[in-house]
Amino acid sequence: MRLDLLVNYILLEIELGLSVGFAELQSQVLEKPFDKDDAYRMLSSLSGQKHKVYTGVALVLPNASDSAPGAPPLVKSFYEETEVEFAELEEEAILAYIASGEPMDKAGAYGIQGIGGSFVKCIHGCYFNIMGFPVHRYVVCSHVLLHLYTNIAEADNYSVCPY
Repeated sequence: MRLDLLVNYILLEIELGLSVGFAELQSQVLEKPFDKDDAYRMLSSLSGQKHKVYTGVALVLPNASDSAPGAPPLVKSFYEETEVEFAELEEEAILAYIASGEPMDKAGAYGIQGIGGSFVKCIHGCYFNIMGFPVHRYVVCSHVLLHLYTNIAEADNYSVCPY
C-alpha cells in the first residue's frame, strides 16, 4: 500500500507494511476460522474471557536521503495491542452469529464493527486496532517519520515511534 504525502512541496512516497491482525487468548493465537466449527470453538473460548488483539505496522520512506545515494531507507515500526473483554455468550447467540456468516473472515471469529460488537463487554486500547488498523498510532508515527525526513540529521536520535 502506498500513500503520497505532500510535505514542504515535496512529494514523498511512504510504503506501508501491515501484518495481518490476530487475537490471542491465553497464549493461543486466534486467526480467521477455517470453518463454522472452528468459529464456534473460538467464540466459545472467548465467552466471558479477556483476550488481546495485535497488529504490526512498518512505515518505510525508501529515499529518505537524496544527498546520499544508496543510503538505507528511513523505517519506523510499531505494534498495537488492545485488550478486549467478552460477555458470557449463550450457545444460541453463537450459532446465530455464525449463521450470519460475519465471523468467517475475521481474526478471532468476530467483527467489533458489526454484530460481533454486541459480544464485547469493554475494551482497553485502540478500537480501530480491533477492526484491523490502528489509525491513531499510524498518524502519530507518520508525523514522526515526516519530521525526521525534514530534519534528517536528527534521524539517528529516534529508533522507534515515541508513542
